[in-house]
Amino acid sequence: MKFRKKIKVLNVKIIKNTKGDIFKTFNKKNIIFKNLQEVYFSSVKFNSIKAWKFHKKMQLFLTVPVGKVKFVFFDQLTTKFYSITIGEKKQKILIIKPKIWFGFKGLGKRKNLIVSCSTLKHNKSEILRKKIKEIKYKW
Repeated sequence: MKFRKKIKVLNVKIIKNTKGDIFKTFNKKNIIFKNLQEVYFSSVKFNSIKAWKFHKKMQLFLTVPVGKVKFVFFDQLTTKFYSITIGEKKQKILIIKPKIWFGFKGLGKRKNLIVSCSTLKHNKSEILRKKIKEIKYKW
C-alpha cells in the first residue's frame, strides 16, 4: 500500500485579520458532507501518545487548530511508517481513509486540540486497537 492512497494532506486557507485570523478548513471540496456523521474534538497533552487505532470503514478528516500534533501511520503489510506534524503554525487537513493504523503525540506545551470529522458515528466494533508497544515506533 502506498500512503498516498490512504492519506491525503490538504492546505488550509488562512485569511489574515488584525482582530484574529480565519482558518478555512472543511468545505464541500474536501468533505463529502452528505456522508459526514460526527464531529468531535480530542485533546492530547504534551508528550502524551494516543496509539494505535484502525478504522475498518470510517474515513476521517483531521485538523489541529490549537497546539501541535505529530500523526504517525503504519502499513502492516510493508511495515513502513509515515509521519506528519501539523498545528497552529503548520495548518493542514489530513484525510485518512479506512484500514490504516495510526496514532498521535502532543507536541505543543500548552493545549493540543484535534478536530475530527468522520463518515460514521463512533462504534466500538468498527475500531481495532493495539497497545502502543504492539507496533514498534520510536516516538
